[in-house]
Amino acid sequence: MLNTNLLPDISRKIVQYEISRRLILRSGIVILFALGVFTVLLLPSYYLLVFQEEGISLQLELERKGEALLKAENVAVRIRQTNQRLKDIYSLREKNILPTSILIKVFSKMGEGVTLKSLSYEFSARDVSINGHAPTREQFLFFEKSLKEDESFQKLISPVSNVLEAANIDYSLKFSLSDKFKNE
Repeated sequence: MLNTNLLPDISRKIVQYEISRRLILRSGIVILFALGVFTVLLLPSYYLLVFQEEGISLQLELERKGEALLKAENVAVRIRQTNQRLKDIYSLREKNILPTSILIKVFSKMGEGVTLKSLSYEFSARDVSINGHAPTREQFLFFEKSLKEDESFQKLISPVSNVLEAANIDYSLKFSLSDKFKNE
């Protein structure tokens, strides 16, 4: 093919410039169109990811609040337990029963040779448990009888094992304080 261009050099450069400009313009339009199409195609995926991220963030926040709520519940349980203990202490104070008064009363009933190893007192139920040692069965029975006769004590429970041995008796007694019990 024969290529004959009769235009002057400047006109040829202008034509070449115009061809290049139109090519760049058309390429830009095609690129912008492609970007628009891809943007439209990617928008659903983008919004899906945004909503998923919001959902996960919400779940994470709820999980953190749940942990905080669980900790708050644990604290509330501990507060209730502490309040119950305080109520027990206040009720003991109102009843004016001092553990030393119980000890004095029990010691006054002990005969010669009878010893006390331990004494436990449950404030709310007014129950007392004592453990000790008696050299003979007679001394233990005298101690047990003196506790039964005292109106300050009620519901005395003495296991059979307390009287099986004739000597060296390790005894265990349980009883409740009556309403007639008074501090000494």
